[in-house]
Amino acid sequence: MRELAETDAALCWIKSKSLSETRAVPFDSAAKAIREIGRSCVNMKWCIDLYHQSRYAVPDKNGYVILDCYIPLD
Repeated sequence: MRELAETDAALCWIKSKSLSETRAVPFDSAAKAIREIGRSCVNMKWCIDLYHQSRYAVPDKNGYVILDCYIPLD
């Protein structure tokens, strides 16, 4: 177990039809979405990827897989 500093964090998800795409660009896409709501994650020192079996490993009815992640906000 590790302690994380108290901070606000954004719950983001990357949705794609390709597992490799969910790993290739998630943080750029998430950072863009975070900026669009007027927040920043420039000083990000950690991130937590959540590999939820039913979202990441099993495509939904439209063929998409989803990678969830928590990103700390400045």
